[in-house]
Amino acid sequence: MKTAKQVTYGIIGLVLLISGLLGLVLPILPGIILIFAGLILLSLEIPRLDNYLNQTASRNSKVEYYYLKARNYIRSKLGYHI
Repeated sequence: MKTAKQVTYGIIGLVLLISGLLGLVLPILPGIILIFAGLILLSLEIPRLDNYLNQTASRNSKVEYYYLKARNYIRSKLGYHI
């Protein structure tokens, strides 16, 4: 059973993802950044998404560097073990 903390992170990740998609259309919101943050938060709870993001990021060394840096930063701030 998921804890309230896990559900909250999932909801926040979903809201960031939807806001990012709106940001691609609206010039006010930074779409790509919100999509990226939402995907990282959702990948904390969805192992298949985490595996997909790892495989996709590993295709380019710069993308992999920044993805791992952002993922580890978010995980350390939220208290997830790296």
